[in-house]
Amino acid sequence: IEDAVNAGDLHTAREILHQLAGTGGTMGFMPLSTEAAAVLEDIKSERALDPDKILRRLDKVITDIAHL
Repeated sequence: IEDAVNAGDLHTAREILHQLAGTGGTMGFMPLSTEAAAVLEDIKSERALDPDKILRRLDKVITDIAHL
């Protein structure tokens, strides 16, 4: 996701986030799924096109899950 966002390839970022949101829910990681879906929605609506903001949001969720 980071590479896609940094390269401005939002299509790939959206695809990966979509997969992450679905897989997170299936595997029981609802915080990850919820946040991935929220970031995906922001990208779709062009509310969060700042790459740093996108990556910070995802990094926080991944870090939180790693500490479970």
